[in-house]
Parts: sequence; structure tokens; C-alpha cells
Amino acid sequence: METKEHNQLSSSSSHLNSILPLQDDNIACPSSPGYINILAQNDLFLIHAALMFISFFILMPFGIFISRYLRHYLALWFPLHILIMLLSAIFAISSFVLATSFMHGVHVTAKFGPSHSIIKLHHRFGYAAFSLLLFQLMLGMAAHVNFNDKRKNVPWVPDRLHWVLGWSTVLVAGVAVTVGGMVLEVPSSWGFVWGGYWVGLVVILVCMEVFVRMYPPGEKLHQEKEDRSGTEDSQNQNLVVIVN
Repeated sequence: METKEHNQLSSSSSHLNSILPLQDDNIACPSSPGYINILAQNDLFLIHAALMFISFFILMPFGIFISRYLRHYLALWFPLHILIMLLSAIFAISSFVLATSFMHGVHVTAKFGPSHSIIKLHHRFGYAAFSLLLFQLMLGMAAHVNFNDKRKNVPWVPDRLHWVLGWSTVLVAGVAVTVGGMVLEVPSSWGFVWGGYWVGLVVILVCMEVFVRMYPPGEKLHQEKEDRSGTEDSQNQNLVVIVN
């Protein structure tokens, strides 16, 4: 009987508007009679979470690492950076559309979802991360259009601002996902997985920064080329001397 009622309610989000209007956040908890987290039971909402994770925590960090650490080693780093960031935006936009279409007109109630204040907090950080992502794309295009290979210093706007806001966007999205986990009421064990992701990301970032500072890419590569060139010239001269 409870399963039948749940299926009927989850099939029509607009039906929630007329059922148990939320008066107090304190009553929206698993201990409420007949409590069901309808958000966690909806496939579209789970797809939304998966798309956002791929966008902000796989594609976007990878695009940033390419720009920051591989530009001196990979000839096609810039087209690859653009491609990955555009894919990140496509995933984020798709996820955003899914979330807004599903939540449109839905008032989560004590019986059918988590605290309304938690959902609002998730929305705010989600909107902030999405807005920063779009702003990042515009800054990146502006930096590309205004690029001058003869410049002596990198300007703060738009280039350095683009760099700083890149990681800021990932951090804001991280808060949105953390609050989103509270919305979906995921098991606490997932917190260790989520924490492990951030620890791994920081470790990789620190290791790359140390490597780049110890072995400056441009100087190192040029020095190695000069050493190889000098060695080859010396060998050729010795060979000429021997032949003569």
C-alpha cells in the first residue's frame, strides 16, 4: 500500500503542491510518520547529480590541469583545454535543465522530502557554481581574443582572474554537492569517499606544483636541447678530426 502511494505521488510532482504544506522545517525529517524522500527516489534527480559531478569534478579539474601543467609539454594543450571546458559546460547545462524542470512548482513537504532550508541552500550554491562556470567561459574567450605573445606580464583581467575563478568554481560546486548529499540523504559512508576525492585532488595539485617549481618546464627543455645539440656538435667535430 505504501509503495503504491509512493509511485502515485512521485509520478506527478505538481501533486505535491496540495499535500501537507511545509510549515516548520523541524517536521521534515525521517522520523516523521510516512516520511519519503521523493527526491532521492527520482531517476532524473540522480542523473542531475551524476552530470554535475562529471562536469565540475572530472572534466573541469582535468581542463585546469592541462592549462596549468601541460602547456609546455603538449602542443595541442589549448584546443584540448577548450574542448574539455566546453564538454564541462554542456554537462552542467544539461544537469541544470533537468534539475529546474523537475523541481519547478514542487514544494517539498514533511512527508515527501528533506528540509526545505537544506534544498534552498543547495539551490543557492548550485546557482553560484553554474553562474561562475558561464562567467569562466566568457573570461576564457576574452583572454584568448586579447592574447598578445609580446606582452611582458600576464594581466589580471581577464587572464589571472580566469585562473583564480577556475578553482573557485570547483570549490563552490563542492559545497553545492556536499549540501546536495544532505538533500538526497546519502549514507554517511559516502562522506569518506567524498573526502578522499578532495584529499587526492590536493595531493596531485601539490605534487604538480612542486615538480613545476623544481623543474621549470621552459628552462629545463631548452637546456636539455642545448646540451644535446652541444654534445652532437662535439661528436661531429671529433669525427671530422679522426677522419682527417
